[in-house]
Amino acid sequence: MCPSQQSDLAAETFIFVDVDGVLNVGIRDQEDAPLLFNQANKEFALSQQGKRQPRQHDENCVQRLLAVAQQSLPSEEGSYSDLACTQGSHICEALARRLAQVIVAGGE
Repeated sequence: MCPSQQSDLAAETFIFVDVDGVLNVGIRDQEDAPLLFNQANKEFALSQQGKRQPRQHDENCVQRLLAVAQQSLPSEEGSYSDLACTQGSHICEALARRLAQVIVAGGE
C-alpha cells in the first residue's frame, strides 16, 4: 500500500485492561482470594485494632488491612485509605476516573 493511501484509513486504538486491581485495591491473602479494600473491611479492621483475633489468619487479615489503610500514596497526597471502594461496590471511583482519563487520552 502506498503511503498516500494509508493516510485515508481511519485509525483505531484498543486498550485492554484487566480491571481487577486497576479499579480497586486488592490485598494478597495467603490462604484465600485477595481481600477487597473497601469501606466495610477498612472499618472492620479499624474496629479490631489492638484486639486479638481468635484465628491467626484473621489477625493477619486485620493487620494487612490496617497497613494498607495507613500506607501513603506514591507521588501524591493522601493514603490508600482514600482508595477504598464504597459500600456495595467493587470499584473505587477515583481509580475509575483515572482509567477514564487514560482511555480518553488513548483516543486522541
